[in-house]
Amino acid sequence: MILPACAGSDSPESTDVAGAGRDQARVDDEPAFVLHSYPYSETSLLIDVYTAHHGRLPLLARGARRPRAALRGVLQAFQPLVIGWSGRGEVRTLQRAEWMGGLPRPAGRALWCGFYLNELLMRLVPRDDPHEALFADYAQALSRVCLGAEPEPVLRLFEKRLLSSLGYGLVLDIEADTREPVDDETPYTYEADRGPVRARETGTAQAVFSGAALRAIAAEQFGDRLVLAQAKNLMRHVIAHRLDQKPLRVTQVWRDLLEL
Repeated sequence: MILPACAGSDSPESTDVAGAGRDQARVDDEPAFVLHSYPYSETSLLIDVYTAHHGRLPLLARGARRPRAALRGVLQAFQPLVIGWSGRGEVRTLQRAEWMGGLPRPAGRALWCGFYLNELLMRLVPRDDPHEALFADYAQALSRVCLGAEPEPVLRLFEKRLLSSLGYGLVLDIEADTREPVDDETPYTYEADRGPVRARETGTAQAVFSGAALRAIAAEQFGDRLVLAQAKNLMRHVIAHRLDQKPLRVTQVWRDLLEL
């Protein structure tokens, strides 16, 4: 996986891409973020974008790799864009892209958080499946980490809302077996397709969550460090289930770097 480069805050160019597609279906003035980009031929890029009203889709940016192409300074990850494209096929043709500004260049931990957010969208969100509320959640999460917010609560909130938007909303306050409210003092394991189940024995290999922590996560209250730690374990468990236990590449790279 080629991790996308990060844009600076000094690239206000706007451009049209020369080429075909002007007589085909066209979308314009669409808010978007670049999630990933791939070289395509010697002069072009294939970009995966996440848009407000059309979801995630691939676009061909013709000529974007040329040394003097204005798009080279625009099609960067982690920066808000307004774009236009044309075409009816699986891969449409980018016609224009304008940098909207407003976010500083993420660095260090914030940069890795941005990669993580992008990979979650790439791996979990189907193409051409719009979720306007999720787009707003992504933009807010990205803005917060770029502006220096403590990343852990931001990521946990986004993960929870991402799962809910995709139809995988977490049942956190009702026991799966009894349909009774969870008890604050009771330890639970979590079955991704059912919900909280009372832990049957101590020392289980599964992650264990207190009822009180599950209630706090349901209410999106991540101020307590114990709740935050349990929320991280819970989201890892559920996301791994949705990915068929296939790990995220960005977390693997991060762990490898920590071991150097």
